[in-house]
Amino acid sequence: MSREVVWTNYGLDGAGCYLLLKWLKKTDLEVHYSTPRKFRDDFHQWLLDSSATKYNKIYITSIDLSKSLDIADRPDCVIIDTHKSHFERKHLYTDAKTAITETSSTTRLIFRLFKDQLVKILTPHQIKLISLIDNYVAGKIEPDSYGLNALYWSAHNGNRVERFAQTFDRGFVGFDNQQKNNIELHKKKIVKTISELDIFKGIIPVKGKRYSVVATFADSHFPEISEHIISVYDVDIVMIVNMTQKTVYMHQSKESDAPLHLIAEKLTEGGGTMRTAGGNLTTKFIEFTKTLQQLW
Repeated sequence: MSREVVWTNYGLDGAGCYLLLKWLKKTDLEVHYSTPRKFRDDFHQWLLDSSATKYNKIYITSIDLSKSLDIADRPDCVIIDTHKSHFERKHLYTDAKTAITETSSTTRLIFRLFKDQLVKILTPHQIKLISLIDNYVAGKIEPDSYGLNALYWSAHNGNRVERFAQTFDRGFVGFDNQQKNNIELHKKKIVKTISELDIFKGIIPVKGKRYSVVATFADSHFPEISEHIISVYDVDIVMIVNMTQKTVYMHQSKESDAPLHLIAEKLTEGGGTMRTAGGNLTTKFIEFTKTLQQLW
């Protein structure tokens, strides 16, 4: 009997990937989640556990492994991802099966890969849920997609991916009163966080072009903070420093053509997509921030 396991990212896209694979396989799958920064250590420790040998297929979805290709390049791994930095190194895989291409979300990519099978088994409510997840990841933050993300991050106990999958296993049929209350609480937290931001503004030159940047500090709500800053300050790129995790999140406007994944690689030893990227709080990034001017 085939035994399969899913590794995916911490965010809403990871939950969408897991749900699609769960529906595709018509059974609950064991799921682990990680980040590009932590994946090597997390995956290595899991492989050392003797129970890892019981799986003959390991799906790794929506995680930029451009810095960890070697540890996942195994015949039992199926790697599905959309990060541009990962796409540019996919040719280095020799043993793993890969589907790495640039698109709006890995959730959408999985749907495309298995569309012929999925359209036969998914309900309209489940397809609606996948569409909302893709919209949020792509930056189309409408009320329902915003609400889904708020509920995803409001889960404080256990595995967020599994909890989200249990709650929305039948797809999206709207929010009940308790969920609406949780979404409103989430909104209030974001408003409070935005009101307390320290704002720094400057310019980053890349390949002969100059891109406007706003940087700030926060521990959560990165997409919402970024969209707010872009709308208020009309900048190309937002950089959010998470001092708790010692990481940097980057987000750029839809109109910007900045090579965000290259900026993340150069300043933070990270990578990403065309619109979102990130990495570590490095000495090089700290040196860059000294060129920014605090607005207040």
